[in-house]
Amino acid sequence: MNGQVMDYKKYYEALGSMPGPVSLEEMPKVRFDFRGIIQYAKDKGVDPNDLTEEERERFITRLDK
Repeated sequence: MNGQVMDYKKYYEALGSMPGPVSLEEMPKVRFDFRGIIQYAKDKGVDPNDLTEEERERFITRLDK
């Protein structure tokens, strides 16, 4: 054992507040333009993870509308 002690009471309380699984029918249908977002970030000189939410949303297309 590595010395870490697990607080099982907190663990099980946290599990109780987690949402259940989502079925595939409930998930929104989207398409991501990964090449576009990577090229956009490269042109801007930043990491793709550093882009704002608005910049990233430009490369997401909803298919279920």
